[in-house]
Amino acid sequence: MHRNGIVSTSAAALSPKQKQQPPPRASSPSGFLHHHHHHLHQQQQLHPHTFRFHFLSHHHQHKRAVSSSVVKGARSSPSPSEHVIVPAGVEFPGSYLATGKFGRGLFSNGSSQDVPLTSTPLNVCACVPEDVLSSSGGGGANMSSALTQPQQDRVREFYTEWMNGLGIPSIPETLVKFVTECQMPKDMRIAVVVAWLTKNSEEWKTYKRETLPKSYDSLYLANEKELEELQDVSVMNMAKGSAKMYEAQLEQLLKEPLFNKEGVKDMIDLEDLRWARSVAHTRAMSGKLNVAGEGSFPCAFVVPGADLTNHRTVPNSIYGVSEDGLRYELKWRAKNSLEEDKKEGLPPPLEEEKEPKEGLEMFICYGARHPNALLALHYGFVDDTNPNDRIPMECVMPGMRKAPFKVVKKAVQELKEKGDDRAAWAGSQLLAVSKRSPEGVPDEIADQEKVHPEIVQQMKKATVAALSQFPTTLEDDEKIVFDEIESSRMQVAISYRIAQKRHLHAYQRFLDTL
Repeated sequence: MHRNGIVSTSAAALSPKQKQQPPPRASSPSGFLHHHHHHLHQQQQLHPHTFRFHFLSHHHQHKRAVSSSVVKGARSSPSPSEHVIVPAGVEFPGSYLATGKFGRGLFSNGSSQDVPLTSTPLNVCACVPEDVLSSSGGGGANMSSALTQPQQDRVREFYTEWMNGLGIPSIPETLVKFVTECQMPKDMRIAVVVAWLTKNSEEWKTYKRETLPKSYDSLYLANEKELEELQDVSVMNMAKGSAKMYEAQLEQLLKEPLFNKEGVKDMIDLEDLRWARSVAHTRAMSGKLNVAGEGSFPCAFVVPGADLTNHRTVPNSIYGVSEDGLRYELKWRAKNSLEEDKKEGLPPPLEEEKEPKEGLEMFICYGARHPNALLALHYGFVDDTNPNDRIPMECVMPGMRKAPFKVVKKAVQELKEKGDDRAAWAGSQLLAVSKRSPEGVPDEIADQEKVHPEIVQQMKKATVAALSQFPTTLEDDEKIVFDEIESSRMQVAISYRIAQKRHLHAYQRFLDTL
């Protein structure tokens, strides 16, 4: 995930004639603005400050020793020279923290698939149930999704376990009632829990101070000047709309009777709530808690350790509560889990990443279908080669059902063979709407040996028109020195528009082959 909003380069992000810039930071954004849940200066999750990795290996464990750390030995690429502090008990048996081309992230140490990449005791995690008790006390119109009384008791038990894991003297019942009964979205409820923990747990205070970012780059937090750098009115309006919605939710929260009970609001610094909400938006992960005799129910977690993993649309790791229900683990995408992954919309893993390999960066997926607009809006980073982005429809429309499928397919394949993956990706969007016919059935358009020149010209004109709507050119933008831009959100906005322009230029290269 790229909570580490770092500017880095990607060969696929460059046109064939461009040279790749040296990662991880470039004077201009020639690749990804990776944030994933950790950020570097532009980041959203790891953090621009010095990282001290609190590695609690099997040979080096501490009881609530929040400041101890272990430096891993040198290894072949990349070197785990950075450290970050996490709560005691968090282990990294199959991974290590290092800086790669996407910024800081977790890398495999070569251990087998059976070894968890990260392993975090549940009793140091933040957690809220996805659903709450119905207002009628357990029934209501939506019985299938309402929290049950045994599930509420399990949440109460979970919080009581903080007394052992985090050394918190007592857990107010009002907090349990808030997270299990308050009719607020789960992101607001887990934001309250995160704010409560960073106020009442020494381990979470340290985790906040040493590891979590002080501010976030999600564009719904951006000001007018920063949003103008998007050069995209629709995304700008999306950001403003989200900001208004989240502010309205916060205002509603402050009026909620369950939030205003003793032991909740009085135990939280209100100024931390907005910050904690960003933590929830960018770091929360899904999982399930089990109730004996009743099965499991879905929850949202913030998991120190696992939350250091970067985003990629094609992940090579998965996460969830361990089978024994005691830990939250990040693990390799095992072969026997691929069918379940498919149901969740995850694409198959890359062929070269099906087996553990030392030095391979590990990724999870924040959203298998998230385009850059959503990544920038909610997570504060841009994936320069995001396969979920789209060429503007007006640029594709002239060829819809008028371009022969076999001709477009051949052009896409040839571009892939030449190494111009972005142009091949752009062409695949015309391929998806090109004219094809059932095998053996003649078709006047599908059987043509080339795309009609007039149709190609119409698509080229539409692409030039789309590029002309931007106040600046791609060439102008690629001269920008990002290190001279103080606002990291502005960097995200500029990276967004650069990605959109690169898509259009790639589409032009594709059209030139027809």
